[in-house]
Amino acid sequence: IEEDIPRTMFDHEMFIKHSRLKGHSKLRNVLLAYGRRDREVQYCQGINYIAALFLIYMTEEEAFFMLLCVMSRQQAPLRELFLPGMAKAREFNYVMDSLTYKFTPKLYTHLKRHDIDPTMYAHPWFMTCFTQSFPYDLVTRVWDSFLKEDWKIMYRVCLALFKYVEDELCKLDLERGNLLMRKLPASVDSDEIMEIAMKIKLKHRHIDKRIEQYKATLKG
Repeated sequence: IEEDIPRTMFDHEMFIKHSRLKGHSKLRNVLLAYGRRDREVQYCQGINYIAALFLIYMTEEEAFFMLLCVMSRQQAPLRELFLPGMAKAREFNYVMDSLTYKFTPKLYTHLKRHDIDPTMYAHPWFMTCFTQSFPYDLVTRVWDSFLKEDWKIMYRVCLALFKYVEDELCKLDLERGNLLMRKLPASVDSDEIMEIAMKIKLKHRHIDKRIEQYKATLKG
């Protein structure tokens, strides 16, 4: 926790060093309190960004209870991402790889040609639920949808980001392509990303089918 706190949303006035808003102290308290409450998960990288997002809009106490709710809610509980073994994260990688092939085949083929899995980029987006490095107006819109729905919006936005850079990325060599993808989160147009995301004809059946395929690989 102590190592991750200074790295968390360091560009926001609440979390800059010696901030009068005491963001570091509040974040530490929320993370420690959650770790004591959930002894199975305790703390895992990624939770810090989610808790920090809540602290921007809520009191320390409210942020703790919000974190508790989203981690354990019945529909798409976030704690599945952070349980020992990280089975949900591995499931995401499998599903996302297949969805990338379906919805952005040109980008998928380009990356595979360089022996790169699309999930190398998408995995950290998913594990922090887009709370790391992306513009706050995009983050809050993704979270509005996530709180109302489920994991589908996370897949939608990952695919939208790939569509956003697909044509440009496929013209670049590996080094310049990696540079483009590293800079992508901070440089996106939030309105355009959400517009692209909502136009992607992704259905729950597409996700469910791939989850079943993933589970079959585990049995086999």
